[in-house]
Amino acid sequence: DLTSKIKTIFLSLLVAMILVVAVFPLVLQYSTLTIIIMILFGITWMPLEALLDSWLLSTDDLPHSEYGKIRSGGSLGFAMVTLIFGSLIVRFGFQVSILAFALSGVLLFLTALTTRTHATKVPTPMGLVQIRLLLTNPSYIGILLFSILIFINHMGVNNFYIYIVQAVGGDEKLIGMAASVAAFTEIVGFIIGGKIQKRIKPLTIMLIVAIGYFFRIYLLAESGSFIGVLFTAALQGLFFSLFLGTFKLYINDITSIDVIATAQTIAASTYFGIASIIANIVGGILIDDFGMVYFYRFLTIMSGVAMVYILILWLMDKRPNKKSSTYSLEGINPK
Repeated sequence: DLTSKIKTIFLSLLVAMILVVAVFPLVLQYSTLTIIIMILFGITWMPLEALLDSWLLSTDDLPHSEYGKIRSGGSLGFAMVTLIFGSLIVRFGFQVSILAFALSGVLLFLTALTTRTHATKVPTPMGLVQIRLLLTNPSYIGILLFSILIFINHMGVNNFYIYIVQAVGGDEKLIGMAASVAAFTEIVGFIIGGKIQKRIKPLTIMLIVAIGYFFRIYLLAESGSFIGVLFTAALQGLFFSLFLGTFKLYINDITSIDVIATAQTIAASTYFGIASIIANIVGGILIDDFGMVYFYRFLTIMSGVAMVYILILWLMDKRPNKKSSTYSLEGINPK
């Protein structure tokens, strides 16, 4: 944000990530080095999505309604990877995924390098002041807390999917199938999301998402067949895309263009980082020590808390005779 060189920083981190992935096979036999490489991978990979979104959302003459359609390309790529490379991994082993990851990273670098856009974002000496304003923006902090609650559910299922599938008699191939189903419904969600966002306010969409996530984890806990797992995977893709598209645009609308990259990367580190850590630690302990029943109870409780929390924000936004809207897009856009 201080330099406005989003593309340059994106390409630099991408190159670093490719190098980290290329080294990964050489250190697998050493546990300490493997942990270090995984940390480096997280440092280089995690900011890429947020930077790409910042690059996209700061581009001139790009209607926000087009964001979902463009973002659906990522879901299509994910679906193709889970279908194709999932089978290749089962057949040829883990090493093939590392090679594919590095090659796709090179292709992404060349594509990004040759992409030309014009952005309104310019360097500003007020960047640090704007960042402080961002971190004291009640709308921004409020929606970040919701993202943590909803992603504890999301990451809990994703990170322990192998146990969920095994509980219904599935294997690695069926995990890839479920991931593909989720990815394809994400495409649908991103495409229709733009039309929904034009007609429904962000907090109302988030309330729908919270209800959908609660319903999805309840069905997953009650399902005893892989068909049920596939159905809940479809729900996951749909509600995840609806959440992410609305969340990204909401952050963009309540944030100054001067700190858009900071706002998006802090948000990504919050829902992918903090939520994932909580889901991993608590979920792992519950599965190992108490079983899947308590794991599902934990996710159901967190989904319920997320639903109640966003309902409170929604009701606060609906209060009559309020001077300004604290949690909607009215009166808080500092652009």
